[in-house]
Amino acid sequence: MIDEIASGTDPVLGSALSASILNYLSAKKCISIVTTHNSELKEFAYSTDMIENGSLEFNTENLSPNFKFSTGVPGQSFTFEIARKYDFPEDILNDAGKYLSENESRLEDLLKELNETKHKYEVLRNKYDIENSRLSGLTNIYDTKLKELTKNEKELKYKAKLDAENILKNANKLIEKTIKELREKENLHKEIKKEFAQAAAEIIKPDPEDVNENNVNDTIAAEGDIRLNDFVRIRDTNSTGEVIQISEHAVTVNINGLAVKTTMDELEKMNKPDTNEKYRSDTSYVELNTGTVSTSLDLRGKYTYEINNSLYTFLDEALRNGLREVSVIHGKGSGKLRDEVHKLLRENSMVKSFRLGNLSEGDSGVTLVEL
Repeated sequence: MIDEIASGTDPVLGSALSASILNYLSAKKCISIVTTHNSELKEFAYSTDMIENGSLEFNTENLSPNFKFSTGVPGQSFTFEIARKYDFPEDILNDAGKYLSENESRLEDLLKELNETKHKYEVLRNKYDIENSRLSGLTNIYDTKLKELTKNEKELKYKAKLDAENILKNANKLIEKTIKELREKENLHKEIKKEFAQAAAEIIKPDPEDVNENNVNDTIAAEGDIRLNDFVRIRDTNSTGEVIQISEHAVTVNINGLAVKTTMDELEKMNKPDTNEKYRSDTSYVELNTGTVSTSLDLRGKYTYEINNSLYTFLDEALRNGLREVSVIHGKGSGKLRDEVHKLLRENSMVKSFRLGNLSEGDSGVTLVEL
């Protein structure tokens, strides 16, 4: 162990002597620890095999060592910095900088930059180690969950297979029993037809309270399609009136001055009563829709492949009920659901135009559709 080697002689000559001593010790395979402030020896150690630089890290804020040893990095002398700590006159320190050779000044700067870079590397490495440990933990959790899902999937498949086999066994028994009964009862199909006819007659039998002498003859439906000015009745009700408007998706019926909108399949054609009462009023009609009509469709929480039928049905019902503007709520999120809605709207012939809502209408989480 040699502390401050060749410090008692000329630095240049002492550096040469120190390099020779270190080479001699290295050739003898001698493990040596040598301390120095000599920059030439730092360069010598860097470029010579079997000799390695080392240093104690230095806290540049309070100018004191933190006693953490680093291999491969030579230490800085911090000569001027420590001198300032002891209140050396600044003009002396500024003047001293002029006497540094270009190489010495550059070496100190390189060492300073190297130590700062090493410190940043240590911080990043610690952060990496923490994140790597966290990632390893998440990977282990993922692997465990994946094994559980695989196990559950196999169990579900096995259970479903057993259930399917039981269903097939029971179905086969039922089929065999039915075939046996059919063979044993030759007139069974006639009995079934008779029972069905009786049940159907009972179902369509009108309620006595709903039938009176004035409308018995009117309930007989006339043959043919329903046209403008035809007299019709809304099915399963006693509401009758005259067809005053037919559009592609709706039929408007004047029922005692009320313009009721419904669909063609909800109407049955009637014989027009012999009366002088006018069913078409010259005044404005009060429009009613049969059933509940929704003006908005909420698709939040659904996947893109689930919305096609819901959206089409909603637009079709809205148009049939005379609505001209509706809203589709898809939320903001990642935007995938909104893009799919807009794609389907562009392809739909019922849609005239559409736009995103403004701030008071729901912003980009809502699309307003003109039919």
